[in-house]
Amino acid sequence: MIKAPAIITGVSSLRDGGLSVRLHTNELSVQQKAEIMGYDGQFGYFLFKENSEGDIANLEIPKDNAPAEGKSKSQILRGMLYGLFKAQKEAGDFEVWYRKEMDKFITHVRQNIEAAMESQELGNPSHELDN
Repeated sequence: MIKAPAIITGVSSLRDGGLSVRLHTNELSVQQKAEIMGYDGQFGYFLFKENSEGDIANLEIPKDNAPAEGKSKSQILRGMLYGLFKAQKEAGDFEVWYRKEMDKFITHVRQNIEAAMESQELGNPSHELDN
């Protein structure tokens, strides 16, 4: 964990509901720079205390690790599909389009499962129990 004086210089929204936060630090020691650079690509918590907020000892620092991925796979997929919806400049409501695309995907997966079962002669669900 590192503590360094900094100013938030920009904030922008991401498609998936997250934020991109840019900041500038004051001059740092070589060790502090190396530590921050070592965190590049790592997942953790971001804490910020404005100068007027009082003593840093009053900050509640989470004891548990941050969730490794931040978002579930389904949330990531939904965000990606929203990006596709916008990129293709689809007309209409995203929710309607999303449901239609998910139905297509479910059908595709179901067909793959059925094809795999047929090719492996696993049409009988009790087949695995016979072994």
